[in-house]
Amino acid sequence: MKSVRLTLFLLALLAVASIIGTLVQEQDSAGIYRSLWFRLIILCLAVNLIACSIDRFPATLKRFRLTPRPDRTKVFEDADPRTILLHEADVDEVSSALKRSLMGKFNNLAVKESGGASFIYCEKGRFSLFSVHLVHLSVLFILAGALIGSIFGFNGYVNIPEGMATDSIVISDGDTYRYKKLGFIVRCEKFSIEYYKKENTEGAGEDKAGESRVVKEYRSDLSFFVNGQAAKSMVLRVNHPIKFMGITFYQSNYGVMPGDKVRIR
Repeated sequence: MKSVRLTLFLLALLAVASIIGTLVQEQDSAGIYRSLWFRLIILCLAVNLIACSIDRFPATLKRFRLTPRPDRTKVFEDADPRTILLHEADVDEVSSALKRSLMGKFNNLAVKESGGASFIYCEKGRFSLFSVHLVHLSVLFILAGALIGSIFGFNGYVNIPEGMATDSIVISDGDTYRYKKLGFIVRCEKFSIEYYKKENTEGAGEDKAGESRVVKEYRSDLSFFVNGQAAKSMVLRVNHPIKFMGITFYQSNYGVMPGDKVRIR
């Protein structure tokens, strides 16, 4: 379970399953995201990441604890001449100036005197050794959220006409439907649509500003009530979800509701 190839395979499998789930998921189906095999992919990927992290952590910790020393010999034998700077000043004077310059910019500064030469070692970014483990940890948090949401979360819909309220939503379980209580009341105070402006020209030299029928934005002004008391008011827009008491609301569509009277000819 600690194979990198297995990690790549599971990531690719999860990506393909997510794409399929996004394309074929419908309102009247439970969806791929709540299937057992999708949860197993997430679980296997999480176990794989944990195994890889545990396998590599001791080596990373050893490198982190390693105390660097400038004890290498013949370090400048294969150096590129373009990287060598010659100076006529005293070695001790140049060494002291270098140490003062490097001390404020790097960590673990170490100096070795050998045969009239001074070797200076310094480093930066030692904590970056743990970056791969932080990436693994962040992915595990995402996978844990996806797994918890798949098991304990729910996805439903409700139509709230302007001026109306509801305390429940409709949840689809395959071919059956059921109502779920929200634990609070949500009311649509106002619904509005904004169209893109369009310039129409009528007659010679006469401009008339009008509206196109291309929707720019539609929004719902929602109010939330808990135990009969007004708790919060928020504006719901497309691609701008809102959250109340742990439940996220998305606005996916709108339509026209029939009035109280109808005329038939």
